[in-house]
Amino acid sequence: MAQSADTAQGCADRQGTSMATRMTSPFAGLGWLKNAINLGSRNPKAVFGGAALLALVSMLPSLVTLPVQYGMPGNMTAFWAAIAFSMVAGLLLAPVMGGYLQVIDAVEGQRPVRARDVFAPYRAGGGASRIILFALLLMVVTIAMFGAVVYVAAPGFGEWYVQTVANGVAAPQSVPTLPDNFGRAMAAFTVLLVLFLGVFAIGYGQVGIARRSPVAALGDAFAGSFKNVLALVVLLVSVIVLAVVLGLAMMLVVFLLGLLALVGGAWLVIALSVPVYVALFLVMYTVLFGMAYFLWRDVCGGDVATTTPAMAA
Repeated sequence: MAQSADTAQGCADRQGTSMATRMTSPFAGLGWLKNAINLGSRNPKAVFGGAALLALVSMLPSLVTLPVQYGMPGNMTAFWAAIAFSMVAGLLLAPVMGGYLQVIDAVEGQRPVRARDVFAPYRAGGGASRIILFALLLMVVTIAMFGAVVYVAAPGFGEWYVQTVANGVAAPQSVPTLPDNFGRAMAAFTVLLVLFLGVFAIGYGQVGIARRSPVAALGDAFAGSFKNVLALVVLLVSVIVLAVVLGLAMMLVVFLLGLLALVGGAWLVIALSVPVYVALFLVMYTVLFGMAYFLWRDVCGGDVATTTPAMAA
């Protein structure tokens, strides 16, 4: 309980942090990625344990939606009901993402913290309702912006997407024909993706760590993202390059596992591959939220790196 109290106190201290968004260097994205990769070395038990809890919670809605979708193939009502359930569940579980950012903040501030503190927002005064409301606002704004971009940049793309989904549910083996403006739509979505990388990171950091109101956090998120578009582009390109390298490494691992299957059988491959995939999954969650945290810290947060345990106490 003492550790949880220290973590909550550290988050409460953030309310005194300046809320002005800052412009960073265009190459700051490289630093965010590097710091995220090194994050687990400081307190691996809390960082990776929190990532494991976050990953498990994130998969809970799928335990309900996947049986519904596969159990009633071709049923559009069941399909859209599963989508609606996933959206509601995502909103209710959003505080866990804010809680994991709080765990990372405590690790960076050298404050005592445990993996299960990812659930701290659900405690009394933890701000779960504030994070849920922010997630709802972000969802509405995201749908509205993507809808507006589709309407302006790629008319008819929305109808094609809905028809594709309907055809996929009714006949999963059918291959849809791409619309003429598919490339234009993908280009527009890429621009929005760059923007929303920053909006997600800054917004959840503001509402989860700095304890800003949902509306103020959303405003800070857009302001900070527009100021740091170049850094976000560098971050996205860096992540893509890293993903390509990891993809090639995974292809090599799969090839080696295939050779092992010829020698030791399928059970040996399963015994070796499951821990590898679990570790990769946890590292992915840690790096993604680590990037979000360091992005938020440079744009909106205080000087966490120079915070000492005595100051935090």
